[in-house]
Amino acid sequence: MVSIGLSMPLTILDALQRFSVEPSSIGSKLVIHVLGAQMDFEMKYGGMAFEEIMHQLPWVKELVVEFVGPETGAMDASKISMPTCPACSHAGKARTYGMSKCV
Repeated sequence: MVSIGLSMPLTILDALQRFSVEPSSIGSKLVIHVLGAQMDFEMKYGGMAFEEIMHQLPWVKELVVEFVGPETGAMDASKISMPTCPACSHAGKARTYGMSKCV
């Protein structure tokens, strides 16, 4: 079942597949920039759902999601370390959210 919360991570996974992104081309760190982010929307509907990217791409050990836009509510560029599920924690995976109010 697909919900509004999974739509963004699933779209990202589809794009990675269409462009044939593989571990050999980017390593174990994946950085995603969400332009025009609105923190109310992204955090409410997609906050934990981005972890699904790590579940579907086991080679991703570090996922960094950068939310960029004046409506992020960020005072400065900031980073937030996010919790992961027990399986990801056991595998040593990490998820970080960054916020920037840049345009």
